[in-house]
Amino acid sequence: MRPAIVALALSGFAAATAAADLAAVALLSVGLACVAALLFAKENAAGYSSFAAIFLVFFGLYGVSGPLDDVLGLGGLIPSFVAARRTDAFLLHLALALAGLVGGLLLAWSLAPRPPRAAAAEREGSVDAHALLLAALALAALASAFEIVNFVRVGGVETLRLGKAVYQGRVADLRLTLPSYVVSYVAVAAFSLFVALSRHRAGRLDRRVVVPGAAFAGLLAPLLVPTLMLTRRSEIIAWILIAFVGTMWFHPVRRIGSGLVVLAIGAYLLVPVVRATRSSPPEAGLDLGSERWRQEFVRGLNPAADEFGSPYGNFNEYYVELRDEPLRWGRTYVDGLAVAVPGFLWPGRKPPQIDYEIRDRLYPGYGADSSIASPGFSPLLEAYINFGTWGVPAVYVVIGLAIGFIERLRAARRVVAAAILYLSVLPMAQTFHRSAFGPAVISVGAMLAAVLVIFLALYHLLRRPGRGLRPGRAGHPT
Repeated sequence: MRPAIVALALSGFAAATAAADLAAVALLSVGLACVAALLFAKENAAGYSSFAAIFLVFFGLYGVSGPLDDVLGLGGLIPSFVAARRTDAFLLHLALALAGLVGGLLLAWSLAPRPPRAAAAEREGSVDAHALLLAALALAALASAFEIVNFVRVGGVETLRLGKAVYQGRVADLRLTLPSYVVSYVAVAAFSLFVALSRHRAGRLDRRVVVPGAAFAGLLAPLLVPTLMLTRRSEIIAWILIAFVGTMWFHPVRRIGSGLVVLAIGAYLLVPVVRATRSSPPEAGLDLGSERWRQEFVRGLNPAADEFGSPYGNFNEYYVELRDEPLRWGRTYVDGLAVAVPGFLWPGRKPPQIDYEIRDRLYPGYGADSSIASPGFSPLLEAYINFGTWGVPAVYVVIGLAIGFIERLRAARRVVAAAILYLSVLPMAQTFHRSAFGPAVISVGAMLAAVLVIFLALYHLLRRPGRGLRPGRAGHPT
């Protein structure tokens, strides 16, 4: 409770100092408030390996990186963000959003107390590890098969050589694109839970997971290889998050040890490596020793130079250029529901999503490069577009309540279904902060629901007799 009070107090102070145009003080205050909020989540959720904690880490990174770049005068934001800087306005709304988020979490955990720390471990005996592994392998094969079909449909190797933007754009433009990555998220979640079970039952990391691990990686290779070749950062981070939390499912991380520090440093260095690699022209190949690669790597060490500066840049552009427009009063959220419906079933043309609408109005050059290319977006901006300044904390209260619900999955009776759902939505803890509601939540959520049905059907078909029932509660499958 104490960290929550500190976070709320610091958020209020940050909002007040931002309103007084004391950007440096407001930035320091909101940064400290993010740390306090993280400690609050760590105490009330499954430590640092929880959806709530990871969500708050990325909230801080995406929120603070851009203003920090401006306050320090680093000039790292992408050239598309040309409007005069209103760092004070962004920090005011960021502080209000954090206050709403902490308030929502506080309300959620007050209404539904956190589950006991041993809740998941006490029910591990109800899980059939063999069926879990086979389902994971089957989904890995399905994800790769989907990617092979997409790969062939967009032109194969020739399109792959044109780079990430072109390849992703052509895949996105396909009619009935197969959701290879969403399937892979569920597959990685299932395999990670299998590893966690093996570790928990053996008291250590069991060597018997090596052969299944090699088989899993082999089945996923047709998706893994092009992902690494195109340096698709979000998808790689998604797999890492799922694997990290999944393998720690029965032993959550509650202390910042050397392993967690190494993982954090590795994730931080991944961003400049990806940036520098993408900067190399496809025809030139990968030259790690080139001057251009080194320059881009150094530039990428500043998070604001990449997507972490996107929420600040987009909010600033809209606030300077378009803030006098009428409020949308929730219309962009309603329009976001349309992405769950396949295009051929929608009568007429679907309503445009707010991220692409703003892209086409403020950065028209992006749409010419690729149908999905953009300078990112921001849920903070979407809340502001719909409800104005005081609607921002209200929207984030709802987000906090939703995160509280997600954390309750760790105490659910149906262990496998709850665990796989929890792990599979982890990528949203990162992508949410740079996307609009429809693409980040509704689109992924709709595909994820369908894949989860397939997974649960596979798991129950493969489950051995006498397994998958909670001890003492026969007739209630996981």
